[in-house]
Amino acid sequence: MHRSRTQIATSYAPGALFTYEGGLGCCVSVAMSAPVTPSSPAVQKQLFEHLGEYVESWFQRATNCRSEPAVLP
Repeated sequence: MHRSRTQIATSYAPGALFTYEGGLGCCVSVAMSAPVTPSSPAVQKQLFEHLGEYVESWFQRATNCRSEPAVLP
């Protein structure tokens, strides 16, 4: 099974439940204790930037879903 870095950073985060294409199975992602180093500093920076954008987008959607009461950060 091959996945992009974006899918790994968001959909397959530790503890996430996901299914295979076509409904052939279901898995829970589990974090490994082995330290992993990115192939380059640019890859690490890209992963953190994408994760930051994902969280910021989620927060914006959450704060815009209702007007009262105010959502605190």
